[in-house]
Amino acid sequence: MRDSPATAKQKAKLILATDGKGFEAENLVDGETIACDYPDFHNYFGFFLPLAGITTIKQIRENAFDTV
Repeated sequence: MRDSPATAKQKAKLILATDGKGFEAENLVDGETIACDYPDFHNYFGFFLPLAGITTIKQIRENAFDTV
């Protein structure tokens, strides 16, 4: 998907792949990747913040937040 002309044409920022068991994603802007079991990808929400226009530093994305 990374080398697809359609990916470049659409100016994709992320590419995602799953087989229903595993989940992989790559940020095409900075090259950061994640790979995990599909049911656990919600634990990596910080990876997807750039889609909402939110920028963070890697240390913030990797630390869990406590919610009350």
